[in-house]
Amino acid sequence: MTPGDVALLVAAVAWALLAVALVLVLLNVYSLVSRVGAVVDGVRDETLPLLRELAETVSTVNKDLGHLDGVLSRAEEAAEHVRATAGVLRAAISNPVVKAMAYGAGAARAYARLKERKRR
Repeated sequence: MTPGDVALLVAAVAWALLAVALVLVLLNVYSLVSRVGAVVDGVRDETLPLLRELAETVSTVNKDLGHLDGVLSRAEEAAEHVRATAGVLRAAISNPVVKAMAYGAGAARAYARLKERKRR
């Protein structure tokens, strides 16, 4: 065996070891990719039902908001009616009450004057 043959033999063994190492690395990468694929499938299996439930919940909330909008609209109308009624009552009651108070004040002054004249 010549030194060139020994060099070729060493190079062949090195290439064989390199090929085995490369095969081991590729097997590890394949294993990792398989596990990542399984995780992605599991996440997909769990998230799709959650997304469906979320869509149903959003739809229900939108319907409830529509009903709430109607309730708020009717409450605003009721508040406006109460304001208008209060204005009418204030206008209808305040004028006679002011007149009654004025009459009462005038009657009290007249009574005080009559009482003062009787003392003299």
